[in-house]
Amino acid sequence: MNNLLSKSVLSRLVGVAATITLGACGGGGGDGPQTGQLSIAVTDAPIDEGITKVNVRFTGLELKPESGPPIVIDFGEENERDIDLLQLQGEGSAYLMVDETVPAGRYPWVRLLVEAEKDVADSYIENSTGQHPLYIPSGDKTGLKLVSGFVVPAGGSADFVIDWNLAQAIHAPEGQDGNYFLRPALRISDRAESGVIRGTVAPELIDENNEATCAGGNRVYLFARPDGEETALDDLDMVEDDRAEVLTTAKVEYSANSNAWEWVFGFVAPGSYTVAFTCSGMADDPAVDDYPEPANTVSPDGGFSFDTSADVDVEAATDSEVSL
Repeated sequence: MNNLLSKSVLSRLVGVAATITLGACGGGGGDGPQTGQLSIAVTDAPIDEGITKVNVRFTGLELKPESGPPIVIDFGEENERDIDLLQLQGEGSAYLMVDETVPAGRYPWVRLLVEAEKDVADSYIENSTGQHPLYIPSGDKTGLKLVSGFVVPAGGSADFVIDWNLAQAIHAPEGQDGNYFLRPALRISDRAESGVIRGTVAPELIDENNEATCAGGNRVYLFARPDGEETALDDLDMVEDDRAEVLTTAKVEYSANSNAWEWVFGFVAPGSYTVAFTCSGMADDPAVDDYPEPANTVSPDGGFSFDTSADVDVEAATDSEVSL
């Protein structure tokens, strides 16, 4: 499998689809409709330490110009991308397509096209019990659409990264004969404008040093911070409520080089955020609302809770550092 989709295949596919939509979204003028270059990559947030591989098979992309029908880019069977998302944490990413010519203009949404069928190991996870199919119920596949929107400049280029939050996306429900559910849990960032948040955690907070009150799993959670208000922290629960949405999570790992417990968030859009550390990440079941009421209180020993948090502002193309 090639690391990047064949440019000749993509150019042909985009060219065929664009003939339908160029007049609607190209920006007009000059000798004809205008075009730009589009690159799209994927990254991920960490998952349960017991999972050693998360293979997702990408078969194409669907791009929706502001006017006109969607452009469907089918990679073709010989160019399907099998990507182990588990290898793309922090600042890592893998391109689905690079510098491909598309109509210039605004795109209200993009959809990931994947193969994730029940009882079929096209997409799958590996853990201590073997290989298990990743299954996206047909109704949930519509949720693989990112509606944040983006712009491809005429005569220019755009480069976006899609973060698939695996900690929130993967669930093993009972009665599914070994199939794991793969939920939509996506966000998109402009690579050129994105910043990085990196930091450390005090050693005394790490679960191996505080086993009496930690359920295990050193994680940092990222939340958007509301203007003028305290961030109402929340767990991974797929429940709509008045608490802040978990944007993504990061593992905290020991670095022998710096003698510190470190973490990093890559591809963060400029804005105001709150980062929160827990040594009980393993107790956060994404299928359950297991964070206590009221918000920001401490759960009983052995349950999920946050140990500390801090606010941080992110500027375009800069690194921000936080000590927790």
